[in-house]
Amino acid sequence: MRSYLEKGPAPRFLRVVAPGVTVLDRIPAGRGAELKRFAERAPSALPSFCRPNVLEMIDLAKDEEQSFYRVLALEAAGAFAAVVGFGLVSGCEGTYDFFGCVGVDPGWALRGVEVWATWLREAGARLARAELDRAGEVAFGALAAEGFAREGTLRDFYGPGDDQRLLIWRPAR
Repeated sequence: MRSYLEKGPAPRFLRVVAPGVTVLDRIPAGRGAELKRFAERAPSALPSFCRPNVLEMIDLAKDEEQSFYRVLALEAAGAFAAVVGFGLVSGCEGTYDFFGCVGVDPGWALRGVEVWATWLREAGARLARAELDRAGEVAFGALAAEGFAREGTLRDFYGPGDDQRLLIWRPAR
């Protein structure tokens, strides 16, 4: 498998995942501002604190010279329906951090999480991490269905009574 740290264009992940739904791993030329507006206004975010992270991933993913930060955009009927932000952990080849997913509704946000897990498997990822707050528990079921397991909990991390849940994914052996 080709390392994402190598220079040159990354493999293109463009496919139809359901009738009328496609996934892109590159921001289409001329559509970066549209994707950012979508992410700013999308009503559903998993976990709840992720919107600034996803917006930053969109900005960073526009830079073809960097290879650490990525987005997957889900499109339905020619319009963005969800966007996932994630990144390669520096110095840890094959290890990725989940920065969040925003969508037009919770179902699309969850579908974004599922697509990201598929991307991890196809990219040959070694490990992936996701952190969830209390509001992110809705994503826990989707992540667990994709093979993520709870690794630990940091009590009151986000505030009194709002714990951080750390989830880890490893490929099936």
